[in-house]
Amino acid sequence: MMSTRLTEQEYNKLKSIYNKYFSLQPFDLTAEEKSAMIYLICGLTLELRGKKPTLTPYELMLKISKSTTSTWEDNILMCLDIICNDFISSNKEFPDFGLKTQKEKVTQIREFFNKMCPF
Repeated sequence: MMSTRLTEQEYNKLKSIYNKYFSLQPFDLTAEEKSAMIYLICGLTLELRGKKPTLTPYELMLKISKSTTSTWEDNILMCLDIICNDFISSNKEFPDFGLKTQKEKVTQIREFFNKMCPF
C-alpha cells in the first residue's frame, strides 16, 4: 500500500504503463464479457491445478489458443497472466457462469480470444 498520494507525473507514468501492458481494449468485448473471461481463466486454472499444481494462467491460455500466437497476442496473454495471478492470489472461487464442464469453459474462453483485435 502506498502511504503518500501520487504526484501527477507518477500517475501519468502508471497510467501509461497500464494502457501499454494491461488494457483489455484489444478485446472487442463488453465489460461483463471481459470480467467473465478473467474469471473463467482464473477458475479453470485453479481447477486444473489439482492435476498440475504449477499450472499458470499463461500456460492454460496458450493451450486454449491452440495456435502459435504472434508476439502481439503473446504479450496480451502475458499481461492477462499477471491480472489472473493477482485475482488468484486473493480468491479461491470464481463464478462459472453456468458452464459446468472444462470443455464448456475452454470453448467460451476461446470465443473471447477470437474477439481479440490489434486495432
